[in-house]
Amino acid sequence: VEEFKRGQHFANFKTNELNTSEGQGGPLLSTLPYENETWGEGIYTHSLYRLGDRLPDWVTRLVPSNALIIDEKTWMPAHESLYPILMLLDLHML
Repeated sequence: VEEFKRGQHFANFKTNELNTSEGQGGPLLSTLPYENETWGEGIYTHSLYRLGDRLPDWVTRLVPSNALIIDEKTWMPAHESLYPILMLLDLHML
């Protein structure tokens, strides 16, 4: 089981590394162990994916730049992920 967890962590890291280039992709911002009553032990990862050139040019002109960033928080092996919308976090009500 421990070897599987290490392999899963390595595969996640390698995938992020291969998809990251020139301001695009999703570098891992943090990787931390966690322990939870429901899920047991695992690894928490936090990544920011910058869509950059992966979208058509007309889309990048229409949407604000902070809408082209996906914030991902994942708990493995529970396969629970959160994707907060960064654009809405900047919204201020008067």
